[in-house]
Amino acid sequence: MVFPANHMLAGGASDDPSPMTADQWAESCLVFVDPSSELGRDLKNNPEDVAQKNGFYEAAQCVKGAKVISSDASGVIVEVTILGTQNTWKDAMEHTMTCYVKTNSAGLVTDVELRSYN
Repeated sequence: MVFPANHMLAGGASDDPSPMTADQWAESCLVFVDPSSELGRDLKNNPEDVAQKNGFYEAAQCVKGAKVISSDASGVIVEVTILGTQNTWKDAMEHTMTCYVKTNSAGLVTDVELRSYN
């Protein structure tokens, strides 16, 4: 689950990423999210609003890779490499996004805070 990816890598290395609707995106996120958290309720009840607030429609974006930078008792800091384009995937640019992913005692996501976007 990463904000604001709106495409997913599918097929072989030469395939372009496949678009996702906000509902598909929310459904894939909910597997990792605490359904009783505010984020979980918002993803279930109004995925379009969550998607729009997090830049889902600004450009075509997909996650190229992610790694955990550090962790504490409340969550992890994750650095995510995102490919984004407003034209074609051949013109895609890489961006790095760092966010703090808050989790509950069961390891489910309760919130995501953007720390940086380069």
